[in-house]
Amino acid sequence: MTGSKLYTQVSSTTPNISLYDNQTVSSPLSLGMQWDSQLYAFVALVISFTVVVFLVATMQWLRSYKDTPAAKKKAAIRKNKKLKALEEKRIGQVSMNSVSCETFLSSYKKKLKDQFLPIEFKALGRSSEEYPQLIASLPCNFQKNNSRNVLPYDHSRVCLDTPPTMVDNDYINANFIFKMQNAKRVKAYIAAQGPLPNTVADFWKMVWQEGVNTIVMLTNVFSYSKQECEKYWHNTYSMYGDIHVYQESVSITCHYTIRHFSISKVGSEATRIFVL
Repeated sequence: MTGSKLYTQVSSTTPNISLYDNQTVSSPLSLGMQWDSQLYAFVALVISFTVVVFLVATMQWLRSYKDTPAAKKKAAIRKNKKLKALEEKRIGQVSMNSVSCETFLSSYKKKLKDQFLPIEFKALGRSSEEYPQLIASLPCNFQKNNSRNVLPYDHSRVCLDTPPTMVDNDYINANFIFKMQNAKRVKAYIAAQGPLPNTVADFWKMVWQEGVNTIVMLTNVFSYSKQECEKYWHNTYSMYGDIHVYQESVSITCHYTIRHFSISKVGSEATRIFVL
């Protein structure tokens, strides 16, 4: 058509294109939270590893320390304290009830089995603290005692007969044991320590003086390689001070030895026979 204008309408079907289309972009706050959680996890891991290493190192050190002399000494001190506390408790439980002759053996066996006799012995010493032992503790008598903590009491000790000029020389480590007879206390036994080299003569003097006819010696001359007391007799004859001692016979059994002696004193015609 002449003079006519042709108009064409073009329609675009191309969608709008955006730079961020179909993409999710995290906000700054979300990124910060993720970073913090990762940091916390890392720190926790480092701390856990450090603790484990520390514990392992400590255990290794303790194992090696237990074998050192200082650690063994401390362990021994702690053990001794516990044993001492237990011993004190058991001493406090000891009763001072008397035991009849009929039940003595069974009571002894039971206490021996329960290991209670040493505890009773220590309790006996505690209960006897009211009785002085001044004579036995004098410097002049120190060398006559085999032990510092086993001493005779002043009120019941055996006093040796001495000349008036030697009144301070009447000491021997021995005590009388009394029994009741007709409502009176009478001397029944003597408890004495095993003689020392310097007290053998005093021992035999006491035997003669007190009219002893039987000696029950519970102390061996030697215990393993240690000497417990002096051998206070000769296999045939010997003289101790002014006492003559003759061994008459010997009988050896599995558990003990029986010896028969005859003794006499210088200036006396009497002769006594007794059993050891």
